[in-house]
Amino acid sequence: RVTAEFFSEMDFKLTKKGSARYNAVLCILALNYAKDFYKGQIVGTADYSNAKINDHHLFPSEVVGLDPAKSTKFSIYKDSIANRTLLLDETNQKISNSRPSEYLEDMITKHGDEATVKEILSSHFITDAAYEYMKQDDFDNFILERENAIREHLISSLGLS
Repeated sequence: RVTAEFFSEMDFKLTKKGSARYNAVLCILALNYAKDFYKGQIVGTADYSNAKINDHHLFPSEVVGLDPAKSTKFSIYKDSIANRTLLLDETNQKISNSRPSEYLEDMITKHGDEATVKEILSSHFITDAAYEYMKQDDFDNFILERENAIREHLISSLGLS
């Protein structure tokens, strides 16, 4: 029998591309109706049947301007599922190697308010606390918060809480 403790012990920070756990979280993001950061529409809909969907680094792997002194964990966890999500290729290219604080400002400008941006991010298991860490380009705290949000979603959606 699967219990909440089973998920509590999972380390999503070390879950890398290609693993079953990694692919499962991407599928769960799609099932959660994750919305594209700029288009604001659900990534997995027929609207994008001819569009390429990317698995995107929230803190890009070659992030420009991220202070290495602020992050002791970036080189270890940058490619983990806790730092990845689904976006349209067009959005992924636009964000490129921007720091989260930069593309969040672009999102606010595009959508007109912070509440809409937070609602879009919540479909990616990005909590209000994780959003604040993104605004500060604080990878170390972001990765812990996002990992917890993924874990809590799994526990809750399976009725284990």
